[in-house]
This record gives sequence, C-alpha cells and structure tokens, in this order.
Amino acid sequence: MTELSTKRDFKAEMTEIMANWNPTGEPAKLSDEIRALILDMFARQSEISLATVRADGWPQANVVDIWNLGLTLYFQTHEAASKAQNIERDPRISFTLTPSFDHDFGRMQGITMAARAEKVTCKAEIGDLYHQFLTRLPHMKQFAKYEGDTAYPGEGMAVYRIRPEMGCVLDFTKGYGHWDYVRFDADDFQEWQERQTQWADK
Repeated sequence: MTELSTKRDFKAEMTEIMANWNPTGEPAKLSDEIRALILDMFARQSEISLATVRADGWPQANVVDIWNLGLTLYFQTHEAASKAQNIERDPRISFTLTPSFDHDFGRMQGITMAARAEKVTCKAEIGDLYHQFLTRLPHMKQFAKYEGDTAYPGEGMAVYRIRPEMGCVLDFTKGYGHWDYVRFDADDFQEWQERQTQWADK
C-alpha cells in the first residue's frame, strides 16, 4: 500500500459520499475540470471495454484499442466482425475505461459512458487521424496501407467513431467512491467540429 492509502479512511469517505448519493439526479454539464480528467485518461489508457447490442438483445462486450480527437473516440475492427454488425443495427453502445492505478484504490480513476457509434466514411478524416492508432500499436503498421506518407486501415477493416452522450467519471482521489454524472453537449466536441471543414476541402 502507498502512503496515500495508509493515511486515508476509505470507509469514512465512502460513507460520506453514499449519504449524498442521488441515483435519480440529472447529469451535469461537463465542466472544464472533468473534461481535462477524461482527456488525461484517454492519453493514459489505450483500450476500452466496448459493449454493443446483439440482434437477440443481449449485450456483447469486446476490448478495442482507441485513439481520440478531443472527446471523440475512434476504434477499428473488421467490417464483418460481430461488434461492427451490432453497431450497424443499433448504434447505442456503452464503454468503460480504467487506467492502471497500481492496486491503490485511493488513486483509481475511470469512465463508464453511454454513447453512440458510427462508421467513419470520410477518407480524409481517417487519413488525418489513423497515425495515432499506429503510434499506440506500432506492430499494426504491417497491416496498414499507405498512400504516400498517409496510413489507412488494411483491407476489410473499418473505423468507427464514438461520441459519448452521458455517463460517470470516477475519481477516487477526491474520495473513495467519488463519481460525477455528466452529459455531453454538441459544443463539447469542438475539436472534431473544427476539423470537419478541413476534411470536406480534401
């Protein structure tokens, strides 16, 4: 255990948080502080657990590697994969992300989000951002295809864009069990919106 854990009374922290817990509360507008924390977690953790809806109504969970443009997430999968078929049928997804906290629960941070996913059909958008995926997973370069210096997914692969709508951001550094319930509005995705004009001109 770290020094942080040994000096904290996690039971008292949890008791205080649960005493003020309102499970029927409305999500709050995303603050600059929470936004910065989410982006920091995106930078520290390259995988999410992605839940899609199967044709029979059951949830399906898969681990996928991500890259991002601001709060907009991307992942790739084979176009014939079951998760891709699930998204084409029902774009509603959920995902979780938890960067490593070295078994010290006093430092745990994480995200659980409801979101929508859609297939990216803009080649300029993919070409502009795909290098981030290859930077995180250099071994995937052997499967990519190149046009000049620009990399694209290999044959049969599809890129999907994820836009969170609401969810919880956990930050146990603020108290054991602390979480913020937030919503995402259109203006929270300004990085993606600003790039759209550039992509349209290519």
